[in-house]
Amino acid sequence: MKSTPRRVGDDDRRMMLEATIKCIDHNNFEAALPLFAKVKHPEEATDGEIYMAAKTFALAQDFQKAVALASIGVRRDNDQKCLEIRAASYSNMNRFAEAIQDFETLARTMPTWASDYLAKEANLLIRMKKYPEALAVAERSQKSNQNDCAPPYTRGICLAKLGRQREAVQAFTQAIANAQRQIQAKREATFFLTNSLRERSKCYQALGKVKEAEADKAELARYSDKIMDELIGK
Repeated sequence: MKSTPRRVGDDDRRMMLEATIKCIDHNNFEAALPLFAKVKHPEEATDGEIYMAAKTFALAQDFQKAVALASIGVRRDNDQKCLEIRAASYSNMNRFAEAIQDFETLARTMPTWASDYLAKEANLLIRMKKYPEALAVAERSQKSNQNDCAPPYTRGICLAKLGRQREAVQAFTQAIANAQRQIQAKREATFFLTNSLRERSKCYQALGKVKEAEADKAELARYSDKIMDELIGK
């Protein structure tokens, strides 16, 4: 007599998700990936399973599968997290036009985080060497949130690429000020602070302002030493 296959219940699904999260947290993607056998038949998988599978494939740098699964999540309920995964995966696959479209959708439907999504879109346009278009998006990003670090930094990069160093200096100065206010609360503020100092120094150099350029280099060295001391526990 043929046995009837047992349906996967809620407890099994919860245990699978917990096991998957544990594997992902430990960067053990080889152990996590086999847990997604059911996503070969998406109609059997829950929204949570689709999302976790897409996230795991993206972290494992299997972007093709990540896009395929994230697209299912987007079609089901236009899930923000799945759309983020798909946009990032498209970016890593150099499918910039599709990534830009997803970031535009995210900025429109999630206005609270619009500045971040638009800054990411501007960065893609910079990679495509479309500097005027990137600047326009970066300005939209900055209007969306005057206190964020990414928009003025990205705007500064665009202006520098367009040879508008004086305006770029102003943008990087704002990015530095924003980062200094947030450095204790946001880890990424350190990235924007150090990179803004580096890029502003280059702009000063191009403008012939050697004293200001050297001051930024010295400030950058101090921050770099501080970061290293924190890493080694001094």
